[in-house]
Amino acid sequence: MIQYVKAELISTGTELLLGQTLNTNAHYLSQKLSALGINVYYHTAVGDNPDRMKEVFRRALERADVVISTGGLGPTLDDLTKQTVCKVMDLEQELHEESLARVKGFFIKLGREMPESNVKQAYFPKGSKIIPNNLGTAPGAIVEKGDKTVIILPGPPFEMRPMFEESVEPYLKDKSKSIP
Repeated sequence: MIQYVKAELISTGTELLLGQTLNTNAHYLSQKLSALGINVYYHTAVGDNPDRMKEVFRRALERADVVISTGGLGPTLDDLTKQTVCKVMDLEQELHEESLARVKGFFIKLGREMPESNVKQAYFPKGSKIIPNNLGTAPGAIVEKGDKTVIILPGPPFEMRPMFEESVEPYLKDKSKSIP
């Protein structure tokens, strides 16, 4: 059984650093994790820069048992979270067909054709547990390797919060049962 003692939150997006977006995700997640008995030791915000993101994720994995990241799961070139996690954790990406079908379905409901760039949202670090997103096109994931876990969630709070409550919170409760 994995024991979570230390957590770190990483918020990605240059808009956070420029003050264009208020980081309500860190506030929300800190409260939720505290209620679960999981200690949040660090909050980090990082822009959409691949080198700085790698440095932040590496450092977080050195000092925390569980890292929860928000943002960077969209279809654009600056959405780099999954690729960064793969590089830092030495994992390959793989297509998750069910996620691709859900993203396509999202566009069908809108009566629009899915842009090719959205296929990117269905690729995940190999072996991930996928977290469905019922309100948007960016699924999340739980990535475990050794005694480390990275949980990646979308940035928009109205998508991130229900995903946390429906999938991540029960996962963390189950994994942290053995914490004294």
